Amino acid sequence: MHKFFKELAIASMSLFLINLIIFYLIINPEFYRPYEKIIENIESNNFIFSDSHGWSLTKKNYLGEIKLKKNNIKNLSYGSDSYTDIYIKLGYLIKQGMAIDTVYLSIDPHMLGKKREINNNKNRSILYANFEDYNNVYNITYSEFIFRKYVRKYISTFDINNANLIQRYFNSFFKSTNVSEKEQKKWIDLSKIEKENKSKSKFIDFYSRGSSEKLENILHKILKMAKENNIVVIGLHFPIAQQMKNFKIPESIKLPRNIFLIKKLLVIDLTDIDTDKYFSNQDHVNNLGADLIIDRILK
Repeated sequence: MHKFFKELAIASMSLFLINLIIFYLIINPEFYRPYEKIIENIESNNFIFSDSHGWSLTKKNYLGEIKLKKNNIKNLSYGSDSYTDIYIKLGYLIKQGMAIDTVYLSIDPHMLGKKREINNNKNRSILYANFEDYNNVYNITYSEFIFRKYVRKYISTFDINNANLIQRYFNSFFKSTNVSEKEQKKWIDLSKIEKENKSKSKFIDFYSRGSSEKLENILHKILKMAKENNIVVIGLHFPIAQQMKNFKIPESIKLPRNIFLIKKLLVIDLTDIDTDKYFSNQDHVNNLGADLIIDRILK
């Protein structure tokens, strides 16, 4: 029996050490730190909040980021950010005593889709949450909040959602550095049928699950929080490629834009930008499109 517990202790310690190594080598630098860096060293008073549609403005566009900074705007968007993540981050900035003038908020239709309710950054944005705010949107116990915020992050090696991240990391050592011809293809170079198929696939992914009442309620919480803190909110309706515009959004889908119009909030409509040369895929702009959007916002 003594030998069994000794072997169990050794195995547990080995597993713990492997977890720490993978966390500090892969998961923290690849998953958590990039998200945290977005909200560090803030010197602006105006912010853009969105998911990857807004993140595309500065993700690979350093000059665009500089242009925004010169005009006192910081892009706090990140891929898969939901209204819940945005609510938590905005609340964090307010509690830090940040002087906020204007928030540019994504009002793309899929922001109220159930996909965004499931596919979000709740494991990362919790860094900026206190129990009251987090419980306000997720309705969990205090002990569960403590576990999610202070423990789960460090045992995330065993999270199935990180399996692909770990696999990609180790595969990178064995993969050829040559990029396949398919991966090299730009959106503008794809055939008509390829563009239509990719657009249809993304459209179904966005809207097949219907609308999220939860995210609609959180959008109202964001607008209420902004109003209580004298923050101007301007909606940003990001563009999608023409091929994706050809698909009609179901009438059952709630539109953030309608909420903004009812509340008489300003909306910057960017949907007229739909030429292929401005896109890296069916719903994300490239640097050329990003520069065009940034110029529109600054106008």
